[in-house]
Amino acid sequence: MKYSEETKNTLLQLGVNNIYVGYNYVVYAISYVIQDPCCLEYITKFLYPDIARHFHTSWRCVERNIRTVINLIWKTENKWLLMDICGGKNIDKPTNKEFLRLMANYIKSLHEHEIAVSNSDTDTEYNIFYPIYNTIGAQITLLNKMILELKKEKSELEEKNETLLLLLLYFILNKKIKT
Repeated sequence: MKYSEETKNTLLQLGVNNIYVGYNYVVYAISYVIQDPCCLEYITKFLYPDIARHFHTSWRCVERNIRTVINLIWKTENKWLLMDICGGKNIDKPTNKEFLRLMANYIKSLHEHEIAVSNSDTDTEYNIFYPIYNTIGAQITLLNKMILELKKEKSELEEKNETLLLLLLYFILNKKIKT
């Protein structure tokens, strides 16, 4: 399917790989949801049975295994990517329907903006956080999110980390402006 590579890469970055049965169900479901968002309105009547037919299983197994993948993802160490998928918000674990909608929107935006893992127009030395953040605007957005999160967790982090991030932002902007 058209969006499966982006979905697989994102799931791997979130700590889920193909040893989980639900991995393939999620990949299939997200491609399907991107092509037909209305299928989420009838998730148990339409989407789950379609996935079940495709993988020769029951719709209840599909629902349970997708839920297992969501549980794994919500325990991920990659909180920044998870926040990005959730629109910059730190949300509680979603339902299967909400998760598939969030992921479909995220994968669709990656695909539409053609953000490549390796972009020859970007200096890789300044592409410091995730491969998908290869524009100065995306880097600034990510740095702002990180600064907000640091402010929330000051008891755990020293104040100099925030200063270092601001300095890093300053040097990135100076480098991009001069070139």
